[in-house]
Amino acid sequence: MPFLNGISGALPIFQQDNATPHVSTVTLNWFAEKNIVTMKFPPCSPDLNPIENLWAELSRMIYSANRSFTSREELMGAIKHACTEIGRNKKDYLLNLHQSVLRRCIDILERRGGETKY
Repeated sequence: MPFLNGISGALPIFQQDNATPHVSTVTLNWFAEKNIVTMKFPPCSPDLNPIENLWAELSRMIYSANRSFTSREELMGAIKHACTEIGRNKKDYLLNLHQSVLRRCIDILERRGGETKY
């Protein structure tokens, strides 16, 4: 986690969705050893996790026009291309996803865990 070395003040809180691999004993011990604080997060909560929106956008881009792939290399090329396109041409989309985290958390709290528009 070298990218955190330059951060001064309180360390960020790590968000993860409590999927089974993320809450395994090995993973939780690793977080504890690294003094990483994790956000209290209900399991299987796509409403709170904007990465699900990003995965959906990537999938739409990769498989547009019912595209299929004949090799792993061809698929990897399409994934890399889609990621590059999002980074170059969809910065507002990424910023909106990032900024939506607080709105999502507030919305889910106001709805007492009920369904949201996300």
